[in-house]
Amino acid sequence: MTLAHVLEHGGQFLDLDEEALIALANQWADQTTRPRAPWVILLEGALAAGKSTFARAYIRQLMGEPQLHVASPTFTLMNVYDAREWAIYHLDLYRVAGTPVDDLLDELLDDVAMPAVILIEWAPQTQDWLTRPLFRGGACFRVGLSVADDNGVRRNVTITPLHVP
Repeated sequence: MTLAHVLEHGGQFLDLDEEALIALANQWADQTTRPRAPWVILLEGALAAGKSTFARAYIRQLMGEPQLHVASPTFTLMNVYDAREWAIYHLDLYRVAGTPVDDLLDELLDDVAMPAVILIEWAPQTQDWLTRPLFRGGACFRVGLSVADDNGVRRNVTITPLHVP
């Protein structure tokens, strides 16, 4: 199954080591076209499931800088990168997980410059916030990452395209 097929219909990539997870993120970044409305990637999974690894690889590939320092926005909540053709917003909502985040997302994403790619680690389970005008016409994907082996080395990745109203 190809990544293009999975991005359109959903699907899984199973039993990936870290190198393969990074390669998947790189391939997806290479297929990211200049969006008119935002591309939103919601990264979900338990601690150490690979969310930050995926986000870091994706951002580095979009930026065209394989050694770029991509810090986790766990404490700042959001980091912004200016890529060649768009802005990249990387959010980590771990510290606010389990609380209503609609107002916080409004505040964080108030000044989003288009075109944009938005990666959100620990994204809210509800999709109500995706109904905002900012997201209309955009592409949204829920990416579930999970540990696939007892050693914690391999990952399963489930990609689900979401309808943006």
